[in-house]
This record gives sequence, structure tokens and C-alpha cells, in this order.
Amino acid sequence: MKKPGFTLIEILLAIAIIVLLAALSVPFYTSTLVSTQSKDTTIEIVQSLRRAKIKALAAVADDNWGVAVGQDDKITLFKGSSYVSRDQNLDEAFALPPSITSFDGLSEIIFLKSTGNPNTIGDITFIDSNNQNHKISINPEGTIDF
Repeated sequence: MKKPGFTLIEILLAIAIIVLLAALSVPFYTSTLVSTQSKDTTIEIVQSLRRAKIKALAAVADDNWGVAVGQDDKITLFKGSSYVSRDQNLDEAFALPPSITSFDGLSEIIFLKSTGNPNTIGDITFIDSNNQNHKISINPEGTIDF
């Protein structure tokens, strides 16, 4: 009479199936993670731009406010006429995820005190490791579109 249980071959086959399924799911997970990080980065840039515009409109600290994108692998909301001459004590910086591979277009946008208008208009474009382009546009009134 046979004892009930699993043979070594059955156990190895089950382990092989589990390993195969795990290996097949890794690329899907990685792609989804990069896509989520890209969406989060877009939202973080847009929120920083909107905060800079609001602070400039309210003339917080009686100065211009701006956002630098991609400098030191960060998004930085800052007070001042430029990123170089900013007041570093008031910086709000957010690290960029490693899945963001490159930036193009505007790297620094300053919103003018009291009017909230940007000193420059155009697009911020970045590419993620899935080779997807993400674009954020700023018009002369400071409206942000993505």
C-alpha cells in the first residue's frame, strides 16, 4: 500500500512553475513601477509649479518664486530671481526617481512677484526608462497643462 503524499518530482515541478511565473511577472512589475513613478514625477512638478505661482502671487517673503527641474536630480521650489542666487533656507526639494533618464526644455521657471506670470514659457519634457515622453506646458499667464 502506498503512503499518501507528494513525490520529489511533483514538488520540483510545482517549484519550477512558481519560479517561471515569478520570472515572467518581473518585467510587467518593473514597467508598471516606472509608469507610476513617471506619473508621480509629473504631478510633483506640476504641484511645485503651482505652489511657486501662488507664493509669487501672494508675494510671500516679498520676492519671486521658482522651480528648478533636474538640478542635482531634484525638483526644487525656491525663493529668488534664479536657482543660483536663491535663498537655500526656503528650498523645498523632492528627489527624482532613478527611472527618469533625461530632461529637455525648461529647467528653471520663475514666477514674478505679485503678477504670478512666468519669466519664460515653454515645455518641460522628461523621458523615463520605458522610453515614454512626458510633457508639462506653461503659457504666458502661468497656466500649467500636462
